[in-house]
Amino acid sequence: MEAALATIDEARNEIKSLGAALPTTCVAFSHDVPAAETVHISVEEFRLLAVMRDGMTLNDLIATNAASTVDSMRIVRQLLERGLLIAGPRKQTR
Repeated sequence: MEAALATIDEARNEIKSLGAALPTTCVAFSHDVPAAETVHISVEEFRLLAVMRDGMTLNDLIATNAASTVDSMRIVRQLLERGLLIAGPRKQTR
């Protein structure tokens, strides 16, 4: 029971921190690599970036990534903080 509550708390904290990092709720992501810098990424960051395509939403990234939802949110937040993902307004399609 305590492990389940700890997992729920972890998920809640990831949602809050990711929500604070995103500019709006209707967001799409794109790749970015800081110019003239050597970039070191973890295996889990590589796995997320490998399946990511510009224009994907957070739900798309979570569904496509093999990691759990909480881990995917944490990885997205890390990549945003490091400038390797850019969050911008999602283009509306008709």
